[in-house]
Formats: sequence, C-alpha cells, structure tokens
Amino acid sequence: MPAAALELLAPIISQRVAVVSLSPHIKVQKWLTSLLRASLLSGSGAYGVSVHDLVRDVMMMRAEAEAGGMVGLQHEVLRAFIAVYCHDSSEAGGDGPLKDFIVRSIHHHVNYSQQPGVPLHEDELLMTVLSHTSSVISLRSAAGIGFEQLQKAIDLCEGRGWW
Repeated sequence: MPAAALELLAPIISQRVAVVSLSPHIKVQKWLTSLLRASLLSGSGAYGVSVHDLVRDVMMMRAEAEAGGMVGLQHEVLRAFIAVYCHDSSEAGGDGPLKDFIVRSIHHHVNYSQQPGVPLHEDELLMTVLSHTSSVISLRSAAGIGFEQLQKAIDLCEGRGWW
C-alpha cells in the first residue's frame, strides 16, 4: 500500500479507533513507525508498507466485530478511493502511485463491498463504480462483482422492465 493511500485512509482508521487527541495523520504515522519497528509491517512509512498476514487476519476479525463489519469498512474505503481517484484525475491529470494502487485494488474492494441480500441495482455505491466515467474503474469493478452475478442482476432488471 503506497504511503499516499495510508494518508487517505488515516481519518477512517482514526475514526474506527476513536482517536481524537492527535491529528489522524500523525497518529497513523506513529502507529506505522511502531509496527515497522516490531517487524509486523514491511516496507517504509514514506514509500508504502505491506502488512504481515497475522496482522491482516486480526484486523479483519476486529472489523467483523464492528457495526457494519467488513462490508461497511470496505464501503468506506471504496468511497474514499473513488473520491481520490476523481480528484487525482481532475487535479494532476496523470497517473501516480495512489491512482495506480486504486486501479490495481478496486476489484478487491468492490468484491468485499457487496452487501448480502441487497440486490446490486439497490446498492448506490456499487452502481456508482459500475457506471463510473473511467472505463478502467468500471471494468475492474465489474470484475470484482463477477460477470455471472452481473448477468443475473441484468436479467432480473430486464425481466422486470427496469431498463
């Protein structure tokens, strides 16, 4: 994960753990430094990090215990990534490490953002990424949902005359 993605996610991380005393970015940097020193992360806080499998598993278990679970967390991350992708496109106009990371990982976040029992056409966030102005985002999102599941959703909507 590039350092820019960590900066983007700092407010979400801080909100999840109820950090109010320090700036979210400073607190996340302190945590990263501690985790790097303990060898639970590899890489560098300046360029990006990779999480150890055990740490990832514990983080996932904690997210499941929270209200909204992993789906809620993935929705938050996906919203932030899409906002940054659009902002990065309009401001910088080029490809950067954060934009590349978003493109490479969006299918994963879309896959895990699917709400059980909620039809695809009723999930505003997933419909937003599927109909995104960037064809790369749309295609990677479709891959994350799965083409069979998309076909089922299309058949359902066409069968009910919703198109």
